[in-house]
Amino acid sequence: MQLDRKPLRDNACRLPLRYSHGLLAGYLSYSPDCIAPDGPSLPRQAARERELRLQLEEKAGRRLEKQETYQSLQAEADKKTKKLRATWAKLEEAKRDVVDMENEFAAEREELQQTTHGVQRELKLWQVIIEHFIPKAEVTSHTPSAPRCPTPPRQATVS
Repeated sequence: MQLDRKPLRDNACRLPLRYSHGLLAGYLSYSPDCIAPDGPSLPRQAARERELRLQLEEKAGRRLEKQETYQSLQAEADKKTKKLRATWAKLEEAKRDVVDMENEFAAEREELQQTTHGVQRELKLWQVIIEHFIPKAEVTSHTPSAPRCPTPPRQATVS
């Protein structure tokens, strides 16, 4: 009865690998269990080492991508922050302009109200002068009559 030593050999012959300063460092185990009865397991170890090396290179590449992504995200965040500050400054300036324009419009509205009030007072003065110093017959003869419409207005029909 022969024991199946393959699981033991695979575990004993695995290369303990470590990642040191970006280089792959491995230690070979020279135990007699590493040699199988059907031949040495060195080709399997070399294949396993290549596989682990590729995995480590992929991890290092992903880590580098993450660092670049972080740097690019940080640069993007800085750029967007700068743009946001510039846009915020423009918004604040626009708000100040709106307040200035509202103040100008209020001043113009007040000026127009004063002008309207002045014109109304002048109109009342002229009406008083006309009523007291010009005879009514002369005022009515110079007042133009309302223009007549050539056609009478239509009456609305209810449907």
